[in-house]
Amino acid sequence: MNFIKELAKTPFLKITVHEVIYNDNFEIERMEFIPRELIRYDKEKKKFYIETNATENIYLDNPMKWHVAVYNESVTKPYGETILKSILKTYEEIKYIKGKMNGIIEKYGGTIVLFGYDPNLEDDLVEKTGLELKRMMDSNTVGIPSESGIKDNIVLLRLADLNIEIHTLLMEKLEKKIYQNLLGSTLTVTDGSNGKGTHALGTVHQEEKEKIEDEIALFVREELDKLIDIDGLIHGYDPNQYYIEINRQKDR
Repeated sequence: MNFIKELAKTPFLKITVHEVIYNDNFEIERMEFIPRELIRYDKEKKKFYIETNATENIYLDNPMKWHVAVYNESVTKPYGETILKSILKTYEEIKYIKGKMNGIIEKYGGTIVLFGYDPNLEDDLVEKTGLELKRMMDSNTVGIPSESGIKDNIVLLRLADLNIEIHTLLMEKLEKKIYQNLLGSTLTVTDGSNGKGTHALGTVHQEEKEKIEDEIALFVREELDKLIDIDGLIHGYDPNQYYIEINRQKDR
């Protein structure tokens, strides 16, 4: 079961490696999991290997000894790709947004004074007002043209609060984007107002979810079939006459 669980993670983590352990009768006894952080790819030799402290790395080029499962392997993607590839860009956007906001807070000390000024004033007078406010309040200032002038228009803006507000709005949009990418790019995410269309939308989401589950299940079964190939080669039978079937309860 641990072997199957690790195989099921492969579409998300790209690669899973196990060492094939035999008993005295050359039957497959168990599959020993190799931590993913130890796996490397040699571009020159076009082979996976285990990085060790020894002088020579262990190359995984013997399928009788090493079970290497790679999701969506191809000539251009020898180390596969993750099923989560579509949302990686979104997470990079989240990281970028957080970095920019943290940079602003650090640069401006966390607070900005917004003040209104008469648009008919000369620029040097507006600048002088801004500098005086900056000295008085020990904070950066931003002038905004206003008919009512400075008396009624001084606002202290805490960037920490702004950070939360902007993040809330952006995160909602980005989370919806991630949700759509995971369940299918053609799906519509709604608030389900008055319950209209909620059941139908839920049915579509469930169907898309099952498509992903079936894709993972087929991948796992194909990898399990490799064990039959090994066993058939060792014990002299045609592995094509056999296959491993995975069944699950309908409501799971």
